[in-house]
Amino acid sequence: MKKTRLPEKLRRSLKAEAWEWDENAQKETEDDVHREIDNSELFNVPRPPRKPVSVRLDLWDVALLKRFARRQGIPYSQLVAHWLHERLEKECEAKH
Repeated sequence: MKKTRLPEKLRRSLKAEAWEWDENAQKETEDDVHREIDNSELFNVPRPPRKPVSVRLDLWDVALLKRFARRQGIPYSQLVAHWLHERLEKECEAKH
């Protein structure tokens, strides 16, 4: 794949902007940063809809799931969804 270079004028303006950001960041105090954070709005990301799925599990497994979930302070169905998601991500990484 061939790389394309940015035009010289654009590269210079981006470099100048980066220097400006660095200079301004060095002038900010901790109080300035905290004030900006306090005045900022929450960033809400809409979650995709969830689909209910039925899975038949052994009673022993369900009891263990409930115990683990109780220790973490979350519903056991949420724990199952979390574990499943982690495993799916791991499998996807292994494939690539």
